Amino acid sequence: MITFIFGLRGAGKTALMTYFLKSMYEQKRTSMLRFTRDKIAWLNELYGKDFSMPTQVPIFVQHPNYKVKFKVGYEEYFTPYKFDIGRFGIPTEDNRDVQLVPPGSALFVPELQDIFNSRGWTEYPRATSAGFEKSRQWWLQFFFDCQRPRSVEVTLRELGDRFITPLKLDHKYNFVMTRTEWEEQGGIYRGGLGKAAEQGYYTIRECEKMGQPVTADELSQAKDFAMCKMFYTDYLIKKDGKNHPPCIPVFFRIKK
Repeated sequence: MITFIFGLRGAGKTALMTYFLKSMYEQKRTSMLRFTRDKIAWLNELYGKDFSMPTQVPIFVQHPNYKVKFKVGYEEYFTPYKFDIGRFGIPTEDNRDVQLVPPGSALFVPELQDIFNSRGWTEYPRATSAGFEKSRQWWLQFFFDCQRPRSVEVTLRELGDRFITPLKLDHKYNFVMTRTEWEEQGGIYRGGLGKAAEQGYYTIRECEKMGQPVTADELSQAKDFAMCKMFYTDYLIKKDGKNHPPCIPVFFRIKK
């Protein structure tokens, strides 16, 4: 199965792809890992090989421009395997160096047009083409996001099984609001993001970078917020005929 997710910048393409990844982990991690290990054991016995077994669900993300890590238990996190879609393929007569992935794997790649651009490829490597063409035989799933499907190499684009355009994404928690909306809900204003950081309050992203991710309980009880003062006009919140800077939750952390 090859899925293309396309749309304009900021439409939520990568967010939707990440949702598919996280849902796959939550719902299918055990069955996927068992399936892959069974197929590798079968291949090893059939061909006398010694392919190594994966130690976690075979989900791969494009390295280094797509970083995924989320909490799955008490002080336990899931980080997908890393791979390079530019080296993906199966061995062919051209002896091109390829990166193999286990049968039954799911691979997630953002901004595909930057890698397999229809104008940038003068010769589509046979090993790569064969890898995508025979991917169904190896039970592989691909999730690609791109701004314009027509800019993707046609020999890959024509193999697409599903094309999705995000129209609207609703978040489970609505944390992007105006200052007034936050304060009406009892929120505590910590100033701009820089001022908030001086007080020890950081965004979700900064907490992750510090190695102290925000928990689900913290999200559900978020009260402290800060204003994003430097934003493009398109990201301002339009309310009552006026543009308002968005405000987002911040969380107290002690830097180590």
